[in-house]
Amino acid sequence: MALIVEDGTGKPDSESYISVDDADTYISNWYGTLSDWDDLSDGVKERALRIGTRFVGSHDFRGCRANEDQALSWPRINLG
Repeated sequence: MALIVEDGTGKPDSESYISVDDADTYISNWYGTLSDWDDLSDGVKERALRIGTRFVGSHDFRGCRANEDQALSWPRINLG
């Protein structure tokens, strides 16, 4: 199943804040080779990104969701 990534519009079906490709690039840029991540299949990486997204969503944030029907905690408005 393809990972549905939030694009900043408050999508109602998003599952992650970042794609597998973007996560691969981020990890490569910051950590170089990270075999614990690099050796995983894309499906397992997607599952890890969904879990990380749920962790972010388990926290309280200032403001409120930008769209009433968005799936994730971000984007947000009224943060001031």
